[in-house]
Amino acid sequence: MPDTFQNLFGPIDCSSKNQSKKTMKKFSILKCKILGWVILGFILFLPGTLTAQSVHLVAGTVMSQYDYVSSDGDRFDNFKKGSGTYYRMGVDFKILDTLTLLTSTSPKAFYYSNHKTLANFLSRLNVETGIETSQLNAVGDILGVAFNYQTNFLGINVGLGYSQSIFKGWSIKGSGKIQGMKIIQGNQELLGTYRDLTLDPDFNKIQTALGWELSLSKQVNPGLVSFVSFSKSNTMNAVKAGASSLNFNNTMFSIGVKFISK
Repeated sequence: MPDTFQNLFGPIDCSSKNQSKKTMKKFSILKCKILGWVILGFILFLPGTLTAQSVHLVAGTVMSQYDYVSSDGDRFDNFKKGSGTYYRMGVDFKILDTLTLLTSTSPKAFYYSNHKTLANFLSRLNVETGIETSQLNAVGDILGVAFNYQTNFLGINVGLGYSQSIFKGWSIKGSGKIQGMKIIQGNQELLGTYRDLTLDPDFNKIQTALGWELSLSKQVNPGLVSFVSFSKSNTMNAVKAGASSLNFNNTMFSIGVKFISK
C-alpha cells in the first residue's frame, strides 16, 4: 500500500492527525459493524417460510474511493476515484406471500386476515441474497509520479428491502445491505513496476461492508421486471494504533432484470 511510497519518496505530509477525529471514526465504524451483524442475524434467523419471488441479474459501473490511513496514523489523500464494472446475480424472497394466504385455512392465514395492515406491510418486505463481482480501482499521483490500482473482488451480499407501487406497473424500492468480499486479482502499478495486491494484507483480508440501494422498476409482463438502481457501500475496517487500514467507499449505478417465479 502507500507505505511503498514512503519507502520510495520518504515521509509523506498527510492530514488528519487529530486524535479526537480518529477516536470518533473508530466509534463510528464499531457502531456500523454492530448494526451490520444485527441486520445479518435478523435476516438469517427469519422464519423458514420465505417464498421465492424472483431471480435477478444486474450489470453496472462502480466508482470507488480508497480511504487509507498509514501505520503512523496519517491519512493518504493522493488517491483519486477509479471506475470499474459491477455484476450481481441473486434471489429475492417475500417475507409474506398474501396470495398464498388467500387460499389457506391455517391459523397463520386467519391471523393475517384479521391484521390486514400488518399483512400489507410484510408483503412489501423481501430478503435479498446474491453473488457479486466488483472492480474497485483507483488512480493518483505523488510528487509527479502516477500510480494505478486495478482489482477484482468476489463477494456475497444479503439485504432487506421494502417496495412500493407508484403507477401502472412502476414501483420504487429501498434496501439495506451487508456485504462480504474477497480480492481475487489485483495489481499496483508504480514507476513502471507491478505489485500483486492479493499478497497485500490491506487488500487480501475479507472485506465487510454496509450499504443501501434505491431502485426504480417497471413490470414488463407477469414474469419479467426491468429496473435501474443506485447504491452506496462502505467497508468497515477499523483504524487501529500502529497498524494501517484501508477502506473502500463505493458508488454503483446499474441496470437489471428480474425473472418472477410463477
